[in-house]
Amino acid sequence: IEAQVAGGLLDLGVAFFPPASDAVMGERLFDDTLLLAMPASFALADRRSLKFAQLADMPLALLGQRFATRRLLDAHFQRAGIRPNIVVEIDSVDALQRIVDRGVAASFLPGRLARRSARVKLLQVTDPTPVRPAGLVWRRSSYRSSAAVAFADALVADLAREGA
Repeated sequence: IEAQVAGGLLDLGVAFFPPASDAVMGERLFDDTLLLAMPASFALADRRSLKFAQLADMPLALLGQRFATRRLLDAHFQRAGIRPNIVVEIDSVDALQRIVDRGVAASFLPGRLARRSARVKLLQVTDPTPVRPAGLVWRRSSYRSSAAVAFADALVADLAREGA
């Protein structure tokens, strides 16, 4: 999204924060804590939280390497001193949720999107806790259309009502 904003394909976007490119600037919106979605059949599913180090042998389904979320998780695994047991890499959060629903593997999902069910438990992961800051990104060197400004204002107001 950030690259498309920088390249002029999008007027604005919602992306991870802070922006990685000098071609865009941003406004931080909220922090989204990633939760570990785990099949209820897994041995540690009865816990409320786990430390990253406890994930060493757990089968995981993760986004591919091109995603910022994956790079964040890889850094956390490295900090915890473990090599994750990645059994599936896929480029869709919905597909990750389905993989967990089917009991194949656990996965990290955005806290705002993760769905708990009888078959899926959601756990906090600590040491470190994976948090993705998100924000609006604008092309630094361009005019902001009134439609883009109105959309951004409505989004910020909606998030404020929601308590994000």
